[in-house]
Amino acid sequence: MRQSDATAARVKKVGDWVADMLSAERPAWTLYSGVAAAVVVFVLAVLGWGYISGIGAYWQQPLYDAGAHVSGWLFFKQDSWHFPIFDTSRMNYPDGGSIILTDSIPLVAFVAKLVGLVENWHYFGLFVAGAYVLNALSLLWLFWQMRVRNVAAALSAATFACFTTLYNIQFESFFAQFVVILSLGFYVRLRRRFVPRELGIFAALIVATLLIHPYLFAMSLGIFSVTLIALWRREQLSLWAGAAWLGVIVAATGLVAWASGYAAHPATGYQEHLYGTSSLFALDPTVLFRRAYSVDEIGMYLGAGFWILAIAGAVLLWRRRDVLRSHVWLVALCAAFLLLALSNTLFVNGHQVFHANLPGPVAAVAEMFRASKRFIVPLYYLVVAVGVVLLLRQKSRWGIMVVMVALAVQIADTSYFVRDIHHSASAGQPVVLDQPAWRRRIDQANIVQVFPSYSCLFDYRSAPLGQQWTASLELYQMTAQEDKISNSIRASRRTKDCEAEARLGQNIPAHGNMFIYLADDNKQFMVHPPKKCVDEEHTFEFGIYCTAP
Repeated sequence: MRQSDATAARVKKVGDWVADMLSAERPAWTLYSGVAAAVVVFVLAVLGWGYISGIGAYWQQPLYDAGAHVSGWLFFKQDSWHFPIFDTSRMNYPDGGSIILTDSIPLVAFVAKLVGLVENWHYFGLFVAGAYVLNALSLLWLFWQMRVRNVAAALSAATFACFTTLYNIQFESFFAQFVVILSLGFYVRLRRRFVPRELGIFAALIVATLLIHPYLFAMSLGIFSVTLIALWRREQLSLWAGAAWLGVIVAATGLVAWASGYAAHPATGYQEHLYGTSSLFALDPTVLFRRAYSVDEIGMYLGAGFWILAIAGAVLLWRRRDVLRSHVWLVALCAAFLLLALSNTLFVNGHQVFHANLPGPVAAVAEMFRASKRFIVPLYYLVVAVGVVLLLRQKSRWGIMVVMVALAVQIADTSYFVRDIHHSASAGQPVVLDQPAWRRRIDQANIVQVFPSYSCLFDYRSAPLGQQWTASLELYQMTAQEDKISNSIRASRRTKDCEAEARLGQNIPAHGNMFIYLADDNKQFMVHPPKKCVDEEHTFEFGIYCTAP
């Protein structure tokens, strides 16, 4: 035998061994524990213990929204138990606010407050780390429900849960995409074998998701509704029973919203009417193919490995169009999510090319989800699952090879995003205030009121503003850390009466109050302070402050 033939034979033997190893079914505990261990190592390497523990450099001055999430938790933790449960009067004083609006992950905050976390420690880093692991395990569970239970499936779950750009380190709660993946898994599982108890567990997951992230709740609720329709069409559930289940979800959701204080804080301003107004929030199709790291929103570059699976899955589905017909309602839901993500304004490469006015009721619903491009998440995981499962079900070497190539390409193609996450998690943003000095001042007061407060600062966007935004957030965060009361809040919608706030700012502060007046870059006050405060001449980089006489 020639040397080249011998080498080819050895390569083929190794290839056959690898293919057999990847395609062989393994016990559940082996696959799940292996995926969990691999993702834990990944998370420790990318996020680092400082970020996960909540005491690292990042959390000393976290990026924008993340600081507001932590502050919301601290105000809630420092307050007494009362009703509504997630309301606190210690922020957005005197009206108060709900930590649902500060994205402080109310479900986890409730448990953490019951446990009694010490001092200023928080759970956000640990939550993100746990979400990475749960996303991977949930994706593996989805493959399992689709009857693919081998090492290749486990590798796929770990890869596409970790090497995706659908995260933003500022939005910790949105890392919990496992609730959407689990919803898809329940859809598959219940269609195959309807068990009322499992539908009840699915319903409980939906309601709990409302206290994690409202966008994920809407996505999961859509999948739950499609599951009910599928069960009815397959005569596994009567029309009345399906309506009853949906009614239970609606009633439980309303009860949670009422008990949490969500409905007690109507919007009052600048964050309204934003749906479809910017390519920052709406899905611009070109960003699906453009590498970028978004500071203000989740990334949307899906990765070349994803597109390999998408194309391969589409080819295989074309041969089995009966599968699409049997899941027509899920396909319709995905189409609706895609339209919602695109919004009523089509942007291409950042430029508006089409706009359609929405009827009033439709616009009101859409406005609740102005960052609409996030609704691409269910499509991402569904495409990954269909591609991986159809390829591995071929029981052929080429199917396994395509999946492995897709994994390698996805890792290489999205590694830039993982590096950016690592860099962001390793250091906080620079401070603009003398924090030791301000902590001493804040410690002498009971109530710290900034004029204008952070949410009212948006009314002065026509003024020349630079670091005032950051200064306002730092004052808000330090007030929370020093266990004081603040009139500020950074939330998903404004609930402040800014005119009443401006009138209050024209008065001399009462006992125990500290008033802080911000000036623009031209040194002009946005809320004019009383003469007594001006005469005190307690100036700082961005204005003046004064206390009660």
